[in-house]
Amino acid sequence: MAERRDILFRLLGDSRSLQRATRGANSALGSVTDTLRKVAGVAGVAFGVNEIIQWGREAINMAATAAEVDSKFQAVFGSAKDFNDELLRTADLAGVTDTNARNLAATFGNLAQAQGISRDATMDLTSEVFDLAGDLASFNDADPARVFENLTKGILTTEREGLKPLGIAISEVEVKQRALAIAVADGRDEATKADRAYASFQIAVEQAGKAVGDLERTSESAANKQRRLAATFKETQETIGRALLPTYELLLDTTEDTVYIVEDLTRGLLGMGAAADEATAAARRQAAAQISWDTVSFGLTRTIRELREAIEDTAYQAQTFRDIQDDYAKGA
Repeated sequence: MAERRDILFRLLGDSRSLQRATRGANSALGSVTDTLRKVAGVAGVAFGVNEIIQWGREAINMAATAAEVDSKFQAVFGSAKDFNDELLRTADLAGVTDTNARNLAATFGNLAQAQGISRDATMDLTSEVFDLAGDLASFNDADPARVFENLTKGILTTEREGLKPLGIAISEVEVKQRALAIAVADGRDEATKADRAYASFQIAVEQAGKAVGDLERTSESAANKQRRLAATFKETQETIGRALLPTYELLLDTTEDTVYIVEDLTRGLLGMGAAADEATAAARRQAAAQISWDTVSFGLTRTIRELREAIEDTAYQAQTFRDIQDDYAKGA
């Protein structure tokens, strides 16, 4: 009887320990929520609890997507640091987030390489197309990411309707003629898909006309500044998501462990005959879960610190955005 009483007390002790760990994690999560609300307030956005939760989910999803894009980019281009740096410089100037730029580039690069263009040549062509997309977007006050997507289709496929609003009309006859000329100049009798891609790009550049170089010339215009600022806010959200993601994953793992502990405790309390084995299992799982909770708490503490450090930069960006809006309203 005394043995069963000791087992019961041990099971209840595990339960109370788990409750304390849960309260500690909830408190840490509440601190993260408060910090997110402060960041949003600095940006001039009134976030309630539901908005904070939604914003946080979006941030975590963005971070998860960014990890996939990193893997995709690596698979297509390898560890091409110089190319990556050049691409992101253009993306920053055009107002495209780093992750979006890398995703667009990897999609273009994968399709280009499938058409017989080497990896190195693909990097060069991707950079040139991205530059052209930035110029066309600036010249036509359009979304640079969407322009790049349309250029990708127009250069690497026969889907060219999306380029017409930008003043570019690439005809199939002209592409065939230009591609054959490229092949002949290279000592070949027939044009390849790669020749067609280069021909399409050459035609696009020629028809872009005065739009070429517009992004550099008008980089300080209100429209271009607003695009860059919007991208900065998105990147801030993604950065916060990257900080939250490891802790979120640990939290999911720990929650799963918690379910098993509760099952062990329940079986132990209902079936005292086998309580000794159940208590051992519960204690083992509880110890592992406690370590996980401690790790979660540490991760949350670090995350809170990183979030608070982001407030100062976000405040600067928000003020810049307000200044741009004021200048724009005054016709500056």
